[in-house]
Amino acid sequence: NELAMDDFANWLTDMNGGVGKFTARVYVNNIWRFVFGKALVEAGSNMEAADNAGMTPLAHAVSLSRFQVVEYLVSKGANMRTIDTQKRSINDIAALAPPSADREKVLQALAAARK
Repeated sequence: NELAMDDFANWLTDMNGGVGKFTARVYVNNIWRFVFGKALVEAGSNMEAADNAGMTPLAHAVSLSRFQVVEYLVSKGANMRTIDTQKRSINDIAALAPPSADREKVLQALAAARK
């Protein structure tokens, strides 16, 4: 179904009649979050700071299956033993993330870091 895939790709990238502007914005936002977060870590920000739900930056990255961010935070020493206010561990949060290839990568990265 090559035609359907071509139509979808055109719609996804069409800046006038499709969702191209939205697609570009989402892509840029994801890159910006990673670059900005990396700069904060490099500047010595507290990686263990938690929000009102007890979620640390690592917990948020895990919940969104952001593999590159998880890998980076773990490499910088993020605490993998934190528990949020709902008594969920990082592994619990990972297991609740929607199934995806990136979620599997996150689970593998967490398992490797525990070794």
